[in-house]
Amino acid sequence: MKLVICSDLQFNNWQEFSKILPNGKNSRFQDQLNVLDEIFEVSIALSKDDDVILVHTGDLFESMTEKIDKAVFLDVFNKFSEFSKEGVATILLLGNHDFIDKTETRNIIEPFKEIKTLLVVDKPMVQVVNGVGLNFVPYTRQDFISKVGSLANTSLKPTYLFTHQGINGALTGPRDIPMKEDYNPKDFRPDVFDIVFNGHFHKPQNFGNLQIVGSGLQKDFGERNDEKGYWILDTGKDPKHPIYVKTNGPRFYKIEISKEEEIYLPKTFRPCDFLWVVSQGIGSDRVAEILGKNKDTNLTNIRIEVVSERVVKTRTEISISMPAKEQIKKYVDYCDTGDLDKDKLLELAMNKY
Repeated sequence: MKLVICSDLQFNNWQEFSKILPNGKNSRFQDQLNVLDEIFEVSIALSKDDDVILVHTGDLFESMTEKIDKAVFLDVFNKFSEFSKEGVATILLLGNHDFIDKTETRNIIEPFKEIKTLLVVDKPMVQVVNGVGLNFVPYTRQDFISKVGSLANTSLKPTYLFTHQGINGALTGPRDIPMKEDYNPKDFRPDVFDIVFNGHFHKPQNFGNLQIVGSGLQKDFGERNDEKGYWILDTGKDPKHPIYVKTNGPRFYKIEISKEEEIYLPKTFRPCDFLWVVSQGIGSDRVAEILGKNKDTNLTNIRIEVVSERVVKTRTEISISMPAKEQIKKYVDYCDTGDLDKDKLLELAMNKY
């Protein structure tokens, strides 16, 4: 049996660099659908010779409230509904973005339960398929350790755990900032499960046999150094060594320049990719003129920011891959808040969130 594991696709009508395509869709949303198609196509191909289960480990949609874009929801729902006709079993684990509110009683993935061959995991459970243990704990704000523990007393081999939870020490952003979270790697019981596949963080990384899946494509400049893709695991031939497969989604790049000869497109840059140019002393029109001479340049995919030498406080990089509290804290630190208590501002923001 083969498992295809992906995570954090976070479907959304992203605004920056977007345009409306002839099919009426937001171009950035279409990029996400294209990556989903890649994963579907590989899953279908593998299913010709073996049993295949596709697992998405949380955060199928970006919107964290009931105010999700209806067209986005319907397009994604229809994609999975059409895919179900291929007979490939699909499992959608709930992430924090998939819940409608903090009560964890309602989620936006609920209608997907109507799709044949698709299982929505909204509570801890174990599925045994071909003698393989597949254990699931959806995102939770409480009792995570006990929920994992309730599944850990298993004699099944191989046995795997799928989660969507914060991990203390996980790295985020282009500078690989280690995060402070409530749970340590040992809390996921890697001593019991052959591999733990965890969503939530967008940068693929591992803590021994605890594998952070990572997201399927880059979503902003804060993820510009991250590899993006999904995993394939053969539970029969090589049950402890999943293979990473990169996707072809657009990538984000950033360059900083102070003279014209430094204006260039990165070697691996493609017309579908996005570039952030931070220019000191060279006007945006001149930067655009020079970049426009390259046949691979799509100026609508380029952000040009001109900064002054007198600027002391630089723009803080905030990525959607960071936990909400970290995003808000960085923004509060960046803003001129005068004599206001920044800790109190952060507390108020988190209460509102």
